[in-house]
Amino acid sequence: MTAQKEKHRALLDSVTGAGTTVRWIQGIIAAGFVAALVGLVALFRGHFFAGWWWMYLFKGGAALGMGAGVKLGARRARRTVRQLPDPEAIELLRPLAANGDEATRQVARELMKGLRPEGTEVAAASAPDGAGTEVAPTPPA
Repeated sequence: MTAQKEKHRALLDSVTGAGTTVRWIQGIIAAGFVAALVGLVALFRGHFFAGWWWMYLFKGGAALGMGAGVKLGARRARRTVRQLPDPEAIELLRPLAANGDEATRQVARELMKGLRPEGTEVAAASAPDGAGTEVAPTPPA
């Protein structure tokens, strides 16, 4: 296997591994919310469930877990992405950004945010003419 193919495989493994991190973080936060809810039920002896507003706590917890997990997972995968040129990394991440798994899709999109499709290479420019102290001519009116 060539070094380039190894980098490609490492990138794909890194992004799918980051998806696992997202699910773990989301599960940990969800478990914390469930524990808090059980504590509230015990504290208020069941009067806490008078309305449906408590369901928004679960939705908020799931969103918080997804956001935190995506950031942490992308942070772990970013080292692997930086080993490839930006246009090549974007081409590898594009199919993952359309993946059916929500966690993988979010991590791939987060990783693509910092990449430049035109690349990051710069070309050397020639030295400017003159000493730099000359007065520039005014454009014709």
